Amino acid sequence: MNATTYSHLYDYSDKQPHAVSSITSDNEATQQYIYDANGRHSDTVREGKWGVQTPTRKLHWDAYGNLTKISQGLVSQHYYYDAKGNRSIKNNKLYPEER
Repeated sequence: MNATTYSHLYDYSDKQPHAVSSITSDNEATQQYIYDANGRHSDTVREGKWGVQTPTRKLHWDAYGNLTKISQGLVSQHYYYDAKGNRSIKNNKLYPEER
């Protein structure tokens, strides 16, 4: 039985020393992580070995720091919260991203 191993290179920025800025895997694919002014993860950009880029994954947050939507290409997932800030609904939608 052959063992499977993976190798990843993690890079961190000076602005946020504990938040990863990119991960490069052993197949040379890279994911870049972008953060908003409040330090919350806002975008993930993935570029494959031959420069093929997948749609950017965007994370949307409300004023209370709750994740409200994740979108990538035509697919989006919405999160809704009750008055106490507890997530009450998780909804998947397949339609063009709202602007």
